[in-house]
Amino acid sequence: MIDPQRFEAVSAVNQLLQWAYALGRGFQASGGPEWVGTPYFDSSGARVWPAFEQFEIHATAARPSSEAEMRQMVQALLADRFNLKLHRATRQIPIYAIVIGPNGPNLPPENEPVPCQLPALECGFPTIGGDEGGVHLIKARYATMANFSALLTNNMDRPVIDKTGLTAGYSFDLLYEHSGPGWRTGPAAAIDAVQKLGLRLEPQTESMEVLVIDSIDRPSEN
Repeated sequence: MIDPQRFEAVSAVNQLLQWAYALGRGFQASGGPEWVGTPYFDSSGARVWPAFEQFEIHATAARPSSEAEMRQMVQALLADRFNLKLHRATRQIPIYAIVIGPNGPNLPPENEPVPCQLPALECGFPTIGGDEGGVHLIKARYATMANFSALLTNNMDRPVIDKTGLTAGYSFDLLYEHSGPGWRTGPAAAIDAVQKLGLRLEPQTESMEVLVIDSIDRPSEN
């Protein structure tokens, strides 16, 4: 729970890092002991999610603050309470690139991506998932390929980056076979679903700036 004066969370350190430094689902953090929960790629290129500990945090700001200021305060909290020390580095990491397939895109007519003409909750991806198992649905409304890449990134084992060159917004209903926890697509299902749009997911490596944890301690109770 985050408001202009309060930050409350029950989270792994990796999740706190993601929010405090505006990272993409932990793909841009590296290092630290396993209890931090920072995922990593093994020698085969597979994403590994280690066991992690969760910490309950209740913090109050002295005055109403912007989101950027709240992120800075959580950074300070991590440095103070966890003795977190880190540095930035550039590394090559595995990704999936969304590219246009050999026969061209199979997308509906283009829309202006912004402003969305529908109620706010119906823009982007108002419906995702379905019952456990079986066929699920991704319902896109005025969504860009960059939006779509971010959605897939949140549900796959590595970042998904839009390299289609398409900038318009699209509205489509995309069915896919459920193959992950919750409504998550999983790589095989996502590859199949993306192909229905005349696109494909191409394994690549990409140079990205990451945060590298140099040292961190479990905090004492307060």
